[in-house]
Amino acid sequence: MLGILSADLIRAWDGFTIQEQQITSYDLMERAATAWTNRFIECYSAVTKNVVVVCGIGNNGGDGLVIARLLKSDHFKVRVVLVGNPEKGTNDFKLNLKQLPDEVEVLRFGAANPIDFFDSEVIVDALFGSGISRPLEGEHLAMVRMINQSQKHVVSVDIPSGLFPDHPTESPTVCASHTITFQAPKRSFFFPESMDLVGKLDVVSIGLSDKFQDLNRTHDFLLERNDISKIIRPRKSGSHKGNFGHVLLMAGSYGMTGAAVLSAKAALRSGSGKVTVHTAALGYSILQQSIPEAMVTADSDQHCISEVKNLSGFDAVGIGPGIGQSQKVVDALGRLIDECRIPLVIDADALNILSRQNSWLSRLPEHTILTPHPGEFRRLVGSWKDGEDRHRLLKKFSSESNCIVVLKGAHSAVASPDGSVYFNSTGNPYMATPGSGDVLLGVVASFLGQGMAPKEAAYGAVYIHGLAGDLASAGGRTILAGEIADDLSEAIKRIAQGLD
Repeated sequence: MLGILSADLIRAWDGFTIQEQQITSYDLMERAATAWTNRFIECYSAVTKNVVVVCGIGNNGGDGLVIARLLKSDHFKVRVVLVGNPEKGTNDFKLNLKQLPDEVEVLRFGAANPIDFFDSEVIVDALFGSGISRPLEGEHLAMVRMINQSQKHVVSVDIPSGLFPDHPTESPTVCASHTITFQAPKRSFFFPESMDLVGKLDVVSIGLSDKFQDLNRTHDFLLERNDISKIIRPRKSGSHKGNFGHVLLMAGSYGMTGAAVLSAKAALRSGSGKVTVHTAALGYSILQQSIPEAMVTADSDQHCISEVKNLSGFDAVGIGPGIGQSQKVVDALGRLIDECRIPLVIDADALNILSRQNSWLSRLPEHTILTPHPGEFRRLVGSWKDGEDRHRLLKKFSSESNCIVVLKGAHSAVASPDGSVYFNSTGNPYMATPGSGDVLLGVVASFLGQGMAPKEAAYGAVYIHGLAGDLASAGGRTILAGEIADDLSEAIKRIAQGLD
């Protein structure tokens, strides 16, 4: 997994590498820009050969000048637009400005020298990097507004210009279609208010030293495919259903039986050996017909869950989807919490009940998994002022409750009581559909039942759920939650077999 690093830590890593590898900052700039350009060419050479590179006069602008030179050598038509006085640029910027071939047209932007972006299809944003510490103003702010109004495809170098790397940014910022960042993601990329500014995110290695010891100062990580392949293995040929756990799902009520169906389907598609659904009596026949592979037990109450089954024989239990919040359900959840000695995951209505019963948090089994969306999380912890504050509350709540907390949404965040947070790298906006969370509950419960540790079950489920959503929505189409569930087994196969 990739560590999510502060700007100060990345600068220290750069400096350590320069000393340890006995190279210059100019050499490292060349290396970084080359890695960036190689990824850019992979993504865009078949789309366009006409690019304008917007450069500031700092080191991010220096990266942009190297990129312009490299793109020109790959037969791109390249123009460079400079913002700021080049005579005041950094040394590496000035050196790379001299290295530009004569065929690259260089234009100076200013209030007295407005420009447009001609017929260029792509703007490379190299105006400011991660060293920015104050809001943009003057001609830099004017350029950002021009970029955002251009309706061009914008690819940012390391970070969208104007975005602070470690904290929320209130001032205007480049709205990138795609950000190709160096070596490690920046913390602000995962704040809700920043995600639309970053666009598609790619991380390219620039060969920073693996001997840099201070990397363990970070506790925030971006999940990668190989992290999930370590916990999802191909099945052995002699396996039988008893090897893959028996999961109990407590889900459904009058008018909400579909939530139970989705959770059960997801648990089975995620590899559970056996799944039993305990639901309101009126949902019994619906579940039997909708998902015959699951076993079903009917509550004595027609409309809601009022009882807790004997938990012996089960390997994990999930509760919440569609259960409602009547007093009978409240009482049943309280009994479950007191009686549960197996891995537990709590979602949806059960979370809303929990938010009104704060004393119950101390009664939860150790490392219970909670899966709130932002509204449910707000009911648990109160409001926050921005993404940074929300991140702080997430860590605090996970530590104090001794629970694994999955905060759902774009780049879902999985917080562990040890202070670590894992951001997901799969998924897409088309997954924002009714029942998507019910599917995730089924995957988490399934992975717990198969014997995964709670933290791995949580972040593994989030990644697989997002990958299934990517498969279901291929081509950018709207999807139903059931389609996410249907693609779970394909997602797991791709991870287990190392397929793209």
